[in-house]
Amino acid sequence: GNRRADAGAEGRRQVRPGSRGGGPGDRAGPARTAGGVGGLHAGARMRTEAPGLARVRSLINAADHGKAAPIGRLLGARILEADAGAVRIQFTVKDDFMHPGGAVQGGIISAYTDMCMALAAHTLFEDGQYLSTSSLTTNFLAPVTHGPVVGEGRVLRKGRSVVFLEATLRDAGGRACAHATSVASIRHAR
Repeated sequence: GNRRADAGAEGRRQVRPGSRGGGPGDRAGPARTAGGVGGLHAGARMRTEAPGLARVRSLINAADHGKAAPIGRLLGARILEADAGAVRIQFTVKDDFMHPGGAVQGGIISAYTDMCMALAAHTLFEDGQYLSTSSLTTNFLAPVTHGPVVGEGRVLRKGRSVVFLEATLRDAGGRACAHATSVASIRHAR
């Protein structure tokens, strides 16, 4: 079917009932409406925020960093913002992450961006859902020589079983250091 999007009174995107999604050029970002999840979840299916968003938001300024995943602690991740389909995370740049040329090793940069994308996806998840990365492409734009760095992850499109994601990593001066895209499967805990 054809997608027809109308701007709602509050400026959020609404999808007419029965529509099934757009073509490859449809890159509308997540809606930032209070109290609901917009974008693909707008219109008749709109409801309160997903449990995943509440879980990710609970990690912002959490006094107990023991709630963070071990990889998050290793990378020195601190969630700055979380919204439906989008996150901003600050990462520590440790001396142990540097290669002999004086910049952060590419695998660590990929881990930073992967975490941003995964947490962006998790903001849209229901209880019992988790992410399994199927493909990850990282483009290195500039060396990361000191920190902290900030990554922004965003959901491009979420279906029933697959999610398409992107992330950008910036240094303290705002310079883009890496851009990544990912395709991931939505799994269900057993």
